[in-house]
Amino acid sequence: MAFGLDRTFALANAPADPRAGYRPCRSAYIPPNTLHHLVSEGGWMAFLYVDANSVDADRIATMATSRTASAAFDLGRESEVIGALDGCRHGRIGWKACREVLQAVLLAITALPLDERVPRAMQFIHEHLDRKHSAAELARHVQLSPSRFMHLFKSATGVPLRRYVLWARIAAVVGAAIAGESLTQAALGAGFSSSAHFSAVFRETFGLSPSQLLRQVASSRAAD
Repeated sequence: MAFGLDRTFALANAPADPRAGYRPCRSAYIPPNTLHHLVSEGGWMAFLYVDANSVDADRIATMATSRTASAAFDLGRESEVIGALDGCRHGRIGWKACREVLQAVLLAITALPLDERVPRAMQFIHEHLDRKHSAAELARHVQLSPSRFMHLFKSATGVPLRRYVLWARIAAVVGAAIAGESLTQAALGAGFSSSAHFSAVFRETFGLSPSQLLRQVASSRAAD
């Protein structure tokens, strides 16, 4: 999902054909594995990545007021999402408050009545990212049967266990690298076999290399 926080951006009508032109918008949902090209018209943008294996992707796609073969445009209540993201960027609200808005608007979640054993399992995952986590091991840790644990975990997170662990590892590597740790050290610490393994997973997930992202972060910090 792409949002223009300050102004519109332009999304190609047919990325493979430059003659097809671009469509201006403030928000767009691009389905997984879809070629796309967007052009910022200046100002800040925000991107939210939705796991293709989750139930959230289908719901978000239905929120669009107009659609093409390659994207869905003008998401309902986009002003609320943009307001929350921009407020978080400027420090007017914290990430927790911003996330609550995103959950309420995009996922129709107004509260998170989680079985307390799911957060315990999530915490265990984040504290031991360098380990291979099996459903059986995590189920034992929170005193559940594997089948019951998998059901509760997917209901709470929206994604299967393996996908959640992968997202947690990616986030940990990016956070550590931004904080100054080497990409190799960060990748190994989060359970990837090498920095090359992490880079391949990152490119497959986001469509760019981690070094491209880190260069953008460094450039933004220098501009500030």
